[in-house]
Amino acid sequence: MFKVTLGDFWDFLNHCKGQDKEDKFNKIIDILRRMSDINIPGAKETLDNMIAFKDEIFDEEEPFEELEKTYFTKKEAAELFGVSEKHIQRLVSKGFLKPINPGRKPLKFQYEDLEKCFLSKDFDASINEETKALHVLSASLSLGGTINENAPYSYINSVSKETEEPQAV
Repeated sequence: MFKVTLGDFWDFLNHCKGQDKEDKFNKIIDILRRMSDINIPGAKETLDNMIAFKDEIFDEEEPFEELEKTYFTKKEAAELFGVSEKHIQRLVSKGFLKPINPGRKPLKFQYEDLEKCFLSKDFDASINEETKALHVLSASLSLGGTINENAPYSYINSVSKETEEPQAV
């Protein structure tokens, strides 16, 4: 019985790139055809699998690349953190977030920088009160609430009153 499997060839070919990968793939197919022609058990099955999975073998994208990604486009970042692309752009404009490729499109951001913006309490403290108000109001709207045009200012005033020191009487 033929002991080398599709997985063995796949692993071998993953270490090759471009034309070298194609050349080695074709040599393997040729050898498997010859083995199949002389009825070596398992060779025909491995040959069929190699041909069936050719596109996947030549797919240069790693299956877990998305999980290992260290940078994201503006669109991907917005989807990842549940905000709009405009919000990301405002953070860039205000200097809270810096792209790794300024002046180019699409803008790309390091995950660590995005994490600081959206998951860090330190960053939350650095956002001005008006921006915080917009976050709260946006959340309220997404939960089915309604607001009037004075709501942002009412919220800012209420937050300001909560943070003021009590005055001595």
